[in-house]
Amino acid sequence: MREQAQYDLPLLIITISLMGVGVVIVYSASAILAADRFGDGYYFLKKQALFGAFAVAVMLVMMNIPYTLLKKLAYPILGLSLFFLLLLLIPGIGYRVGGSTRWIRFLHLSFQPSELAKLALIIFLAYFLEKKGDRMKTFSTGFLPVLVIAGTIICLAMLQPDFGVALLPGDHGVRAPLHRRSEVFLLALLHFGIYSHRLSAHHKGRLSL
Repeated sequence: MREQAQYDLPLLIITISLMGVGVVIVYSASAILAADRFGDGYYFLKKQALFGAFAVAVMLVMMNIPYTLLKKLAYPILGLSLFFLLLLLIPGIGYRVGGSTRWIRFLHLSFQPSELAKLALIIFLAYFLEKKGDRMKTFSTGFLPVLVIAGTIICLAMLQPDFGVALLPGDHGVRAPLHRRSEVFLLALLHFGIYSHRLSAHHKGRLSL
């Protein structure tokens, strides 16, 4: 008899709760705009709830997939995410919104490659840390490969530009191989300083609000 999968119930409740709060916030922020533009104040609420239901369905499927499968797919998923990020740099493929080219549109669907890149990096780091083990303490075997991968994603994200997405790979990429070293705090300050220096006027304006 197959052993029943064990879930982290508190984490599951927190995840579902945050999703519900997000749906409510979307409705609160968009009801007037939706009523004015589409004649339906619930337009964005319905759309967000639909995506939320789809996300829950995907989550339930992933909860029953052995993590060993994700280990085998770590490099393919990472490669696919980098491929989509590169596609954004080709004129006519990336869709520009709010001054940044972050989206790829196909028919009536929109896809943001940077979201896949964040997930791909997390899967890759988990696989890489488990595979390298004690060798993660060395610079060439542990820190350098992670630095190259995270740095590539950061550069591609900043070219969009997308500062918010670039910050996450930098944070994970720095802390993951050095999570037991005191240098992590100094490195975190270093990469935050670099991002602050590279911020465009548009991003600085958003941060100052």
